[in-house]
Amino acid sequence: MRMILSAMLGLTLGTIAAAGVWAEPAEKDSDAVAAQFQKLDADKDGKVSKAEFIAGNETEQSEEQAVAKFMKGDKDKDGHLTLAEYRTIAEKTPEKQPE
Repeated sequence: MRMILSAMLGLTLGTIAAAGVWAEPAEKDSDAVAAQFQKLDADKDGKVSKAEFIAGNETEQSEEQAVAKFMKGDKDKDGHLTLAEYRTIAEKTPEKQPE
């Protein structure tokens, strides 16, 4: 019985450890999105205005495309993106390729 419990405990701990390893890249992606958001938030008020979003546009999309993406992310239509709103569009935005 002890061997079975020891084996089960070992498997459980191994699963938990593996889950931690697999979760790490998602955390890094999440941190990267938060860093992007903070960079866009020029006035540091905790939200990104349309002007800040357009000014910080470092993608290959046009200004019109950036505005459309902003409007899509602005779920409550208050003219600003919260971090949660920004996350819904940030991971879908391709970055500019170096020239």
